Amino acid sequence: MNLDKVNKLLIVRLSSLGDILLTTPLIRTIKSKYPVIEIDFVVRDEYQGLLKLNPNLSKVHIFYRDNDKNQELKQQLCENSYDMVLDLQNNFRSRRLLNCFGDSAIRFKKNNLNKFLLVRNCQIIKITLDHILDIINLEIYLNHKVKKQQIIVIINFI
Repeated sequence: MNLDKVNKLLIVRLSSLGDILLTTPLIRTIKSKYPVIEIDFVVRDEYQGLLKLNPNLSKVHIFYRDNDKNQELKQQLCENSYDMVLDLQNNFRSRRLLNCFGDSAIRFKKNNLNKFLLVRNCQIIKITLDHILDIINLEIYLNHKVKKQQIIVIINFI
C-alpha cells in the first residue's frame, strides 16, 4: 500500500470495541510516517467516543443504525475527494455506504468461518472418504449387529 501520493484517507470500521481500538496503532503509524495526510474515520454512533479525541484524525464520521441518517453520511463521503478508502469492516453495511467508490476501496479480507470457529474454540477434524470407510468397517467389525450405518462429521468442542 503506497501512501506517498495520498492527501486524504478514509478508514471505515463501524463496530466492535476491540477492533476499533486495534485500528489506533494503524492510524498513529500512518500519521507519523505521512504527517500531511488527512485521516477521516467512519464508526457507528455508540463507538464514537473511542475516536473523537484522537489527535491523528481529522474527522470522525458517525454511522447510524437508521438508514435515513446514513444517506446524508453517504453523500458527504462521496463528495469528499478521498485519495484512498480502507474498508476494514468489509460487510454489507460498509459496502453499501462506500459503493460510490466502487472497486477503488481497499477491503480487508476476513475469513469469517475460521474467525467464527476460533471464537467458539472449535476445531474442525478433516476426514477423508477413506477414513470414513475405515471407521464404518471398524464399527461393523466391533458391532456385528449394526442395523443402520450413519456417518457423522464431528466438530470437537474444546
